[in-house]
Amino acid sequence: MSAISSVRAVAGALLRAQGRGAWRTLSASAAPQQTLRSQTEKHEGLFKVTMLPGDGVGPELMHSVKEVFKAAGVPVEFDEHHLSEVQNMASEEKLDEVVDSMKESKVAIIGKIHTPMEYKGELASYDMRLRRKLDLFANVVHVNSLPGFKTRHNNLDLVIIREQTEGEYSSLEHESVKGVIECLKIITRDKSQRIAKFAFDYATKKGRSKVTAVHKANIMKLGDGLFLQCCEEVAELYPKIKFDTMIIDNCCMQLVQNPHQFDVLVMPNLYGNIIDNLAAGLVGGAGVVPGESYSAEYAVFEMVRDPGVPRLQCSTWVTSPVHPLSVTQQLCTLVSVIFPVSCHRAGRSREPCPGWGWTPPSPHGSSVEHGLIVVLFMQGARHPFAQAVGRNIANPTAMLLSAANMLRHLNLEYHSNVISDAVKRVIKVGKVRTRDMGGYSTTSDFIKSVTDNLHPHYGV
Repeated sequence: MSAISSVRAVAGALLRAQGRGAWRTLSASAAPQQTLRSQTEKHEGLFKVTMLPGDGVGPELMHSVKEVFKAAGVPVEFDEHHLSEVQNMASEEKLDEVVDSMKESKVAIIGKIHTPMEYKGELASYDMRLRRKLDLFANVVHVNSLPGFKTRHNNLDLVIIREQTEGEYSSLEHESVKGVIECLKIITRDKSQRIAKFAFDYATKKGRSKVTAVHKANIMKLGDGLFLQCCEEVAELYPKIKFDTMIIDNCCMQLVQNPHQFDVLVMPNLYGNIIDNLAAGLVGGAGVVPGESYSAEYAVFEMVRDPGVPRLQCSTWVTSPVHPLSVTQQLCTLVSVIFPVSCHRAGRSREPCPGWGWTPPSPHGSSVEHGLIVVLFMQGARHPFAQAVGRNIANPTAMLLSAANMLRHLNLEYHSNVISDAVKRVIKVGKVRTRDMGGYSTTSDFIKSVTDNLHPHYGV
């Protein structure tokens, strides 16, 4: 019996002993490595993308995206939908139409869906219901300094990863007695493990060196205590990624005083909403920071080859809802006896390996590929900026950079680079600045300057 067969046999027995169902074979047939790039709908040579303009200046920013895409010759077709609570354009039927479109296209670009302050009998906003229907559990905001745009802190480069399906946003509130409102915060092991695994996988893939778990476990000992415990357990599976923890209030102060100490931060829902806005302010505000939300169905192992010995990736193939983390740890320990296990970063670009087949050697070790269902691209700090509606003063930078990230995700690298380079060049030159960046240029001025710079030799 080969070494790989031995691993399969013993690991299968281990999982069956845990009473968690049949062994999921480590093969492409049982866990196909579907990626968003391979699933994305194409129509007549065009990539289909769901567009949800949202409220406030969202429609104006989406118009800017369309103008730039047209000028750049981007092969994308938008399936546009409108969902708004403040404009009475929201219903379960409309929400289902949006969800169906996103499930078909697998990728979307959206504006801010504003949530009214008034209670009208439904606690969950349409924005939250959209996240839940698609299980958009991970929100990622990359906070990066823009060359040529001076802020208090220079050369910032950090990532905020937020669990966005539970926590304080669970929409569980009630009046227990007159004048007493109880709001429930939900923290589960499965979702805490899932977001922790996502954060460490992200750090591994992107070549980052540290993950910081942000919490308030000193006060919320059970809820945030569980989140912190899950992060600590997952961190043990990534020995080459540094891990530390920080209380949320101290994290806010440290971000203002010394943000360069951070790399990747992972946190529950409400903390993430606060921190990503704070961090966006460090580099210029909501108008310059892109964001994205991910839905994932599974993660798989892949085997890689070195000139020396084979290595087997042991990060997060066994997903927590099906197999407890302890099984994952035991399986990794078992495999590491036979093969040296590496969880080092994998900054390579290549097609996924079909199951157990050999792949070209990577100097960086192994990585985990996620089977993505839907990915949404939007501004990192979500604000409708209602006071700017119709005034032609909104900053389109964040939405254009989000659109460029979306194109990169669709494997349209050329178009992505052309657009992001043009945006960054306009900012670096500094002649065209919207009001939030200290200038007097209009949205139209900015878009015209970007389209004028849509040329491959204009690198930044």
